[in-house]
Amino acid sequence: MASAKIKAASSQFLQLSSSISEIEWVEKQLPSQTEYYEDLQKKVQTKRDDLEKIRKKIKEFEGINFAIKKLFATLTFQNEEMNYSTIFEKGQEEKALLTKLENELDEATQTNKMLFSKKQQLDTLRSKLYQLYDSVFTGITPEFPSEDALEEEANSLYAQFNQVDSDLNRYKKAIEYIESAKPKLHEAIECLRNALKYNSWDLFSNSTIANFFEFKALKDARNYSKQTQEQIDKAKQCIPEASRVGELNLTQEKFVSNFMYDNLFMDIHIRSKIEGSLNKHSEYSRDLDNVHVWLQENVTKLTKIYSQMHEAFFKKRQELMNERKRIFESVLGISNHTSTSSSLPLPTAPPFESFKHEDESFSSDYAETSGASIRYNNILGIDPTNNNFLESHNDHDETLPSYDEAVRQSSFDIK
Repeated sequence: MASAKIKAASSQFLQLSSSISEIEWVEKQLPSQTEYYEDLQKKVQTKRDDLEKIRKKIKEFEGINFAIKKLFATLTFQNEEMNYSTIFEKGQEEKALLTKLENELDEATQTNKMLFSKKQQLDTLRSKLYQLYDSVFTGITPEFPSEDALEEEANSLYAQFNQVDSDLNRYKKAIEYIESAKPKLHEAIECLRNALKYNSWDLFSNSTIANFFEFKALKDARNYSKQTQEQIDKAKQCIPEASRVGELNLTQEKFVSNFMYDNLFMDIHIRSKIEGSLNKHSEYSRDLDNVHVWLQENVTKLTKIYSQMHEAFFKKRQELMNERKRIFESVLGISNHTSTSSSLPLPTAPPFESFKHEDESFSSDYAETSGASIRYNNILGIDPTNNNFLESHNDHDETLPSYDEAVRQSSFDIK
């Protein structure tokens, strides 16, 4: 029975709650202290810059230009010595202010270190308290149906949150591969253009040198095409929905056969091959740009959904932890006035290690976020058992087309 477990864990609960309440103040003080510390850093740097400018002016007076400045001051009836004294005194004042600010910064640094240490201690204590809750509320607890309901909702949101995170990472990784492929494809296109120039030279001169450079350019183009294809294949592994991105195959004749049968007809034949490959690669480059934009747009939308799901999950988890705390206090006879710990705040990290009831339906569990129900499967149109591209049904977002729908559009017509 959960009640018996609660009573058995009462001493640990009271000890952790008491320790937490003793250092909870750090959460209110740390933000303002950090802001003060960062402001001091800026002031110290500004004062150092000002002092450096004054030091440069003093060096000008003390340098070889001093005699010239003194002569100029005499001719213009100015007191050069007075100017020097003024700058020197200003430098001393700035130096004193800088010393004062640096001392304040040292104190603020020590205070910040102490507060961060306390914050880490607070997070550790809360983590232990959450683990205690998880160990007590293991399995279904008929005594506390409200806790079971909240836990089921939290589990559902956690699974959906993980799905969002996984999808977002897949698309980001695919973008990295696409961005790596694009410059290699551009190099291949440039090599094909060079090959076409050498072919023109060969047509009119029948030059062996032109022939050699022509096939060297084609060889380089083939290597760049191969590297491009490798990156595209990696992107396809991340996003199976991008399977319609075509294969890059650069065809060329062998150098030896071309050298042996080097004539006008062979040169024209090779030229047609080069032009065909160049057109194909140029078209492929445009398609690759479209795919890149397509991925970026969906990463932007996924990032927004990720943020919403992150907030929704932790809000629901906070509700669950507060409910568990209320149950502990109720069973142990601790009133709200004598409770040793205030309402549990939002966790700073996702320690979600032992939740039960992996919910596979996602049918009715949701979290209220900005007045909108967040259900990841419904938002994105994702079925965890298939790899169809994400769709968005969020009232605040435009609908994301499926990949099959997207590729039917002219801008996503990938060969």
